[in-house]
Amino acid sequence: MARIEPVAPQELSPSLRIAFERHAEQYSGTITNTQATLGHSLQSFEIYMQWYPLYASVEKILGRRLALLYGYSISTASTCNLCTAYFRKRIIETGEDPEN
Repeated sequence: MARIEPVAPQELSPSLRIAFERHAEQYSGTITNTQATLGHSLQSFEIYMQWYPLYASVEKILGRRLALLYGYSISTASTCNLCTAYFRKRIIETGEDPEN
């Protein structure tokens, strides 16, 4: 059970609803549990969402493959299991073995 529950859709403030909709249009179309939990603070949500343009910049510089490996390496080194799983899955989707 989560210590802090995600914000329920009916509890969204107008500004948070706009931020969620903007994210859905620009990126994935969905709000994850992590993002919904950060929705308790619009500022926290917006800061977290800066990850997307930052990663796009890294990918532009390094290319897709190296950006994925870079993200995976950082996630592994920082022991972020969720992030590591995300990058591992994306690496596997490209046909590579993240262990090698």
